[in-house]
Amino acid sequence: MGKKQGVQPKQQQQQQTDKGGGGGSGGGDLPAWLRPTGPSSCSISVHAKPGSRVCSVGLAGEALDVAIDAKPVEGEANAAITEYVAELLGLKKRDVALTVGVKSREKVLAVSGLDAAAALERLRAAVATQLHPGT
Repeated sequence: MGKKQGVQPKQQQQQQTDKGGGGGSGGGDLPAWLRPTGPSSCSISVHAKPGSRVCSVGLAGEALDVAIDAKPVEGEANAAITEYVAELLGLKKRDVALTVGVKSREKVLAVSGLDAAAALERLRAAVATQLHPGT
């Protein structure tokens, strides 16, 4: 009986974490791939798709899907991804940095100058623009 009582709070804590709750920084509705790291900074987990025909971004899944037209040669795709995400977020290139995944399709970007909620809002607007050009 003691075992069940010890397990249940952990399960409830995990459920809160899965829902994005418990952060205390207004990030209750944030997807798992977007994490606040400070009052005006966040990190974004990215699944890179280099060598695509067009640049695009998708919000579904465990990571932000970023298709980029640059080839994965000598860091070209990495530079293109950080530049593209900075553009989507309305930031300067220097405000988005690749922190994990230099040679992997799974990457983490550090974003400064924008909180996680604002980043999500801007990324959603970018996706809407992709789906409905001219809006």
